[in-house]
Amino acid sequence: MLKQFITFAYGNLVSAAITFFTIPIITLLIIPSEFGKSTMFTLALSFICQIGIMGMDQSFMRIFFEKEEKDRTGLAWLCFIISFGITILIICCLLPFWRQISEILFEEQNFTAIILLASCLLLYIMDRFTISVVRMQKKGNVYSLTRIVYAATNAITVICYAKFIAPTFHAIVLGTAFSSISSIVISILFERKFWKNHIEKSLFNLNEIKQIFYFGLPLVPVYVITTLFQGMDKLALRTYSSFNEIGLYAAAIKIIFPLTIIQSGFTIYWYPLALETYETDNMNYLFFETMFKYMSVLLLITASAILVLKDIIVFILAPAYRSAVLIMPFLILIPFMYIITEVTGLGIIFKKRTYINIINISIAALVNLAGNYFLVPIYGAQGAAFSTGIAYIVYFSFRTYISYRLFPVPYHIYRYLPSFCVLLGFLFINTFYNVPWFANILLFAFIFIIHRKVIFDLLQKGIKELGLIK
Repeated sequence: MLKQFITFAYGNLVSAAITFFTIPIITLLIIPSEFGKSTMFTLALSFICQIGIMGMDQSFMRIFFEKEEKDRTGLAWLCFIISFGITILIICCLLPFWRQISEILFEEQNFTAIILLASCLLLYIMDRFTISVVRMQKKGNVYSLTRIVYAATNAITVICYAKFIAPTFHAIVLGTAFSSISSIVISILFERKFWKNHIEKSLFNLNEIKQIFYFGLPLVPVYVITTLFQGMDKLALRTYSSFNEIGLYAAAIKIIFPLTIIQSGFTIYWYPLALETYETDNMNYLFFETMFKYMSVLLLITASAILVLKDIIVFILAPAYRSAVLIMPFLILIPFMYIITEVTGLGIIFKKRTYINIINISIAALVNLAGNYFLVPIYGAQGAAFSTGIAYIVYFSFRTYISYRLFPVPYHIYRYLPSFCVLLGFLFINTFYNVPWFANILLFAFIFIIHRKVIFDLLQKGIKELGLIK
């Protein structure tokens, strides 16, 4: 499993390295306010896509292992056609209002940006399905190749446009578009046999459509609320602050890239693996318990290491972005809690109770809304980060509890609570005070000592799996 995970993870590692070395150039070329506009573009893109995709990609992945191999191509095409068609209808409905949409997002009437938004919507849908096919067939090397080419294309496009045409948010938007095209082309080239497979029965089988909508449709409000939940910090900054502050906030997210690497690599590989494991043996609690143990300790040690190195990492940004170091700490909780919840919240997916997620995400969204309403006007981006981090803890708590009632894995969460509470305290201090690196070493040492057995066990198994020792 570790070897397969590495095939999925190294692409994210290399793409993160590309991002790491290009961030100084991009932040020198593009000012924070333009960076902020690109963040609003991305938020709009994510929100509309969650409606257009209709949960069909999740239906495809959930039903994938229930189908015989000869029927999987038909399932993929059916889910894709539904999503793509709905997205085109949404675009047709929104285009007449392009002026109003542009004013809301960018404080200017920018028809080019709206056309790019429409184009990116269609590319996003295609990318989601082509990548989903790669994921479900566990083609880790293909997935990693798409991520590396995606990051390289993005970096080259953004830098070239900002340097030789105009240092505006259009550079970042075009980077997203061309990166998606490169990812789609590579995924289709490597999986052309899958997409060309003969479809033995009619695509538009009524029972098939009912099945995929039964699972996917309840995810639409979940994903819409999730996107609002994840975007409330940016919307609050857009309402109570400025594009400059949004740009600093976006830069702060770049600082926590080690955790986002783990998030990307783990969640891409984990979901298909977890579904296959459950379909093979739905009482294999030990597998999920062990995964929770290892991921909890890995995330705790990585989060503490980021705090130690934050003052070094921040120097990859241009001087105008350096204040992002005080915004970053609570943003650590976004990938941290997301990854843990992906492990502990699977009972809802296994039992196909996707409608329950509406309650979970709604509670977290209300917490985030209240936090942003009270904190952003006073603390700006720091308040947004604090509110979002706390909301993710609430989301984890409710989703884990409900999932446990459906799929009772003994995670023994209490073993990790002391370390997490200490981490939370350090995140708070680092948000409002410029804590020196050697003070954060105390946190790193504490977590390492408390969980040293798990850390050494994980390292030993990893080294053996990689063939470095017998």
